[in-house]
Amino acid sequence: MDIPDEKKNEFKQMKDRINNYDDSAKERIIAICDELSPDRPKPLYSEPASSKYLPSARTSARASSSNGSIPASRGVNRKDLLRGVDSKFGERLLDEILDNTGVRLVDVSGCDTAKRALEEAVILPALNPSLFQGLRQPVKGILLFGPPGNGKTMLAKAVAHESEQVFLNISASSLTSKWVGESEKTIRALFQVAKNAQPSIIFIDEIDSLLTARKDNETEVSRRMKTEFMVQLDGASSSTEDRILIIGATNRPYELDDAILRRFPKRILIDLPDERARAELLHKTLAKHKMLDGLTDYDIRWIARSTDFYSNADLVALCKEAAMVPIRDMDRNKIAKTDGRKIRNLRVSDFKEALSSVKPSCNPKLMEELISFADRAGQK
Repeated sequence: MDIPDEKKNEFKQMKDRINNYDDSAKERIIAICDELSPDRPKPLYSEPASSKYLPSARTSARASSSNGSIPASRGVNRKDLLRGVDSKFGERLLDEILDNTGVRLVDVSGCDTAKRALEEAVILPALNPSLFQGLRQPVKGILLFGPPGNGKTMLAKAVAHESEQVFLNISASSLTSKWVGESEKTIRALFQVAKNAQPSIIFIDEIDSLLTARKDNETEVSRRMKTEFMVQLDGASSSTEDRILIIGATNRPYELDDAILRRFPKRILIDLPDERARAELLHKTLAKHKMLDGLTDYDIRWIARSTDFYSNADLVALCKEAAMVPIRDMDRNKIAKTDGRKIRNLRVSDFKEALSSVKPSCNPKLMEELISFADRAGQK
């Protein structure tokens, strides 16, 4: 079949996307087989060849502007994004469009439940939209909660990198204002920009700082902002036409307003990594910095067993501390003249020393509250 010249580029992009979806589906089938057959042999470390949850985004399909990265392959431009939006607020929101981070879901150790939820909300509906109607319509709100430093923001960045949706990375400071009425206008502008850019994702980090439970002594400004957010969230959730996903992240989900929780039907605990996930993260971190040579798989397993209750961020801090031990062993006068290649390899004894100074940052009481909330109102 002859393809008109003006359609060849569009056809190529569509073909590439279908191939990516096909690869993603095959890898997902393998993952399901692994779940159904737990006795099936598995490697200690997963290879980051590609994500099993989202198709790989093509960096060339993204075009950067001075105020953020917008997927050019979909023909989205700043003028289209600001259609029907007060430019005073819209221009500032375009600054929040996340640039290409290079983070992939496979880079996030563990968090399988969250990855599956993101797959169901973002990828599967794109494969066959006709299947995802009625009761199968994907959720429009996902709340990721768990201890700090455990991958919630990394998951969001991975979605931004691997999906081809416009990704708005919103913080509390982006929506609040000292001027009466401006917070509500900013929230309206946010959802209008997301609607213009759909399919799109709004990620709100530390959502508890914005939408805590309403109180009698609450200021009028705060109450009006929460009301406007819920109105806009209802509009985005109730429309079957709009494809807007709102992802919230918090360390304290039990402080959120009940009305807000109702609007996030998927509430997923991002738990501390188990021993296998810790071993995988340690291996990836050390391999990335070419510091694995002096350590065996047995050493990695020993470190993983010794780091119960450590978060992902704690494990990275542990690797950094261990990497400094060989430097401390050197003569101070020789440090300035020493080639980095001449520094000795890491040893398991370096990690034993690092464990004495790098302790788990997660508060046991916080974990009890998070697990209690997950049992009551979320999923693990």
